[in-house]
Amino acid sequence: MKKPVIVRAEAEADLAEAYQWYEQQVRDLGGEFLLCVDAVMASIERNP
Repeated sequence: MKKPVIVRAEAEADLAEAYQWYEQQVRDLGGEFLLCVDAVMASIERNP
C-alpha cells in the first residue's frame, strides 16, 4: 500500500531555495533538480 510522502513547509522552502541556486549556476538545472526530487519522492512512496 502506497503511503503519501509528507513534505513540511520548511522542506518546501529549502527545495525552492535549492532550485533558485541551481538555476543561477546553469539555466534549466533547477528543473533537472526538481525532476530528480520528484523521482526520489516517488521511489520513497513505492518503497517506504
